[in-house]
Amino acid sequence: MKIIEQYLTNNQCFINGTRLNIKGLMLHSVGVPQPSAAVFIRNWNNPDVRVCVHGFIQADGNVYQTLPWNYVGWHGGGSSNNTHIGVEMTEPLTIKYTGGASFVDYDPEATKAHVKATYDTAVELFAHLCRKFDLNPATDIISHAEGHKLGIASNHADPTHLWIRYPELGLSMDGFRRVVKKEIEKEKNETVPVRIDEPSEWAKEATAWAKQKGIFVGDGNGRFRWRDSITREEVAQTLYNLYTKGKNDDNNINIP
Repeated sequence: MKIIEQYLTNNQCFINGTRLNIKGLMLHSVGVPQPSAAVFIRNWNNPDVRVCVHGFIQADGNVYQTLPWNYVGWHGGGSSNNTHIGVEMTEPLTIKYTGGASFVDYDPEATKAHVKATYDTAVELFAHLCRKFDLNPATDIISHAEGHKLGIASNHADPTHLWIRYPELGLSMDGFRRVVKKEIEKEKNETVPVRIDEPSEWAKEATAWAKQKGIFVGDGNGRFRWRDSITREEVAQTLYNLYTKGKNDDNNINIP
């Protein structure tokens, strides 16, 4: 998966910049046979267009992010706009809609390949967003169709109207949520070896000095987490250690 920022800066939704109270993620499918995110970006980057989503997923694994994740989007057609990040999966040129969610398929194998590819990328993206915004995939991910059933979105059938056509793929929203959860767990396991106490080679001298001076004292469990991000309170504690222990140190750290 590759996330490419291409904001709809001329869309009134982006211009408004209303902040989103993120409570969940909503998965959409575009509802037209169009595999290219560029087409939507070109058409929707307009102040007169009254629809705007946070991103589009292509079958090639690219995700085009069209709004900052924390901006209100116009995608659900109800109160979900104020609470949910909305992402659209593109659809293949091999289908033609005949009315509502009904369509004919001129090349089922190509269609299934596109559907499965966008599904797989959606799994990666939603796992990433769940981790980024501390969301529970079991409860905080819904489809547009499920949003309607909950009374927070307009009456749409996506994206499962595509999935149910190909039962051999075994795709469902319950399954999607389970796979996203597994992806999150896999990401956690994969990141553990990176977030260890061993600092990067270029920082070893500095980290050894900071540890010896008592500026960094670890997390209380013997871990220094050199490659972790740092919170404001940890910055405050570090500065406190630097000023108090530095000034009292016999070797004296020169602090203005």
